[in-house]
Amino acid sequence: MRHCLIFMCAVIASPIGAQERLPVPEPLPVPELAAGVCAPCHTVDGIGKDVEIPNLAGQHVIYLYNQLKAFHVGARKHAEMKIIARDLTDREMRELAAYYASLPTH
Repeated sequence: MRHCLIFMCAVIASPIGAQERLPVPEPLPVPELAAGVCAPCHTVDGIGKDVEIPNLAGQHVIYLYNQLKAFHVGARKHAEMKIIARDLTDREMRELAAYYASLPTH
């Protein structure tokens, strides 16, 4: 609730008609796994090399994490992704999801 009040005060106090642009966030540093394990198919930029390989860049972080988790536990079936995801730690899955979510979609 307090955060809402602070936000509302900031909105009210801002000049009417001000057209400030929010800064575009910089992509996160490339995790080693993204460069070494994911990049052969999804590239470091998160754009799949083939129509059968999904683009990861700009996807929602929770979606990406949930997909990695599903491959990890075997709930989602894909031969290559099962091999890649089965040994990932929860932290690695979160880092990969955050990294690919931070990338521009081009």
